[in-house]
Amino acid sequence: MWSLVFLAACASDPEKGGPPTAPPSPTSPTSPPGTTGTSDTGVPSGDTGTSPLQADFGALNFTDGVLPVNLLILSLDTMRRDYIGRFSGNGLTPNLDEILGSGVVLEDHHSCSNWTAPSMTCVVSGRTQMEQNFGTWNDDVVVPNFPSASFVDDVLSTQMSALGKKTVLVTANAVFGPWDTRVGVGYDTAVKVDYSAAASVVDAAMPEITALAAQGEFYAHVHFMDPHGAYCAPDEYVDLAVLLPVGMSTGDWCADSYSLGSSWWQMSIDVQADVLAAHLALYEAEIAYWDTQFGLFWDRLESAGVLEDTLVVFVTDHGQQFFERGAHGHGIYLGAEENRSIAAFWARNLEPVAWTGPTVHQDVNATVNAVFGITPIAARSGEVVGTAPADRAVQIINYWGGGAPIELGVIRDQQQLNYDFYGNRSFYRYDTDPLGLVDVYDDADPDVIARWVEMDAWIAEVQAQWPHLDDPVWPRP
Repeated sequence: MWSLVFLAACASDPEKGGPPTAPPSPTSPTSPPGTTGTSDTGVPSGDTGTSPLQADFGALNFTDGVLPVNLLILSLDTMRRDYIGRFSGNGLTPNLDEILGSGVVLEDHHSCSNWTAPSMTCVVSGRTQMEQNFGTWNDDVVVPNFPSASFVDDVLSTQMSALGKKTVLVTANAVFGPWDTRVGVGYDTAVKVDYSAAASVVDAAMPEITALAAQGEFYAHVHFMDPHGAYCAPDEYVDLAVLLPVGMSTGDWCADSYSLGSSWWQMSIDVQADVLAAHLALYEAEIAYWDTQFGLFWDRLESAGVLEDTLVVFVTDHGQQFFERGAHGHGIYLGAEENRSIAAFWARNLEPVAWTGPTVHQDVNATVNAVFGITPIAARSGEVVGTAPADRAVQIINYWGGGAPIELGVIRDQQQLNYDFYGNRSFYRYDTDPLGLVDVYDDADPDVIARWVEMDAWIAEVQAQWPHLDDPVWPRP
């Protein structure tokens, strides 16, 4: 069988040079269209699926008992969960939706962070950057910016090579690669098509993948930049009328989609509405364009025969904020708009399941390890999908250093508690507020108190790794 992983990544834009600046908190956050939808596969979801779970592979049931020998990971940069058709009903991603509907889809999936480098670290290594004592582009003089020299020994690329598989990375974001961050390392070949549109990425990836397949078993990872800004989708995908009030052409937006965000708080409410509408129209155009190219890519993979004996895993590394909290980008705040992700597994003989249990990026790594019989050097902080307790607490983290506090989140029972070491805290209920925009923190709320049990443990774990950090301010309800 054939294996594919799909990821999405990026920030305010940290990929273009350092941490974002946190804006003041808005009094009435804007809400983008779309909601977190429910499964449309018709397959029961949750702890059982349609047949007994396999002990070794959790929710992944290979119906004929034949396991994949190839792995294909497709990662998508900066893709919001609530803009994918399956979860929103917006019709933007029919090709992706079709594949998701025939695989094992993780319905309640989170990134471990909210921008590319830390998020992709969790996917390829199965552990957070904090667990491995580094933080990409952080300004903390104690915490290394790069992983240790031994990092490469315990990542998926090296492990697949040890199984005799040829490996290649084709990436449209150098942040995930061996160059800028040393996170995407260990591949036999790494091809950089930095900031290229999906069609160019596909054209670069196809000969690499088919060449590997001709040599035998392989692991290929393709990382798309779309729909990360700048927003440069072809005009035929853009509702041009929405751009008129702002007075910028598609070419202007393509040159710099982030510039207007810096003056958001100086705009009138009417201008803010026009700017937001333009951003969303361009973002949706990027997604629709990417999905068209993905459909063509899938057809080419089918025609080349490389989807045989392959497991395909899709995962988006993180999302994107559109001024919900006063900024445009990611790597800013661990809210649902930046942190929620998708992940899915596909293979010809894989039984479709909509898995509703909480999952995180490290679970993708743990599951791939299980399927391919990989024993990692270090223990993973993820679980094979389908084997974790239904009420597990998911931990998320973002840290820039340089005077900015470390930000932590714990998610359990459709509730999210966020806390940073300056003492800021918030609480969201996804069952009544799917987009996680309404802070309902109440220190007397039993649920808030319960989530603080997990937060206390998360704080202790961080302090044990980085004892030099200033003591957290009021780390209690």
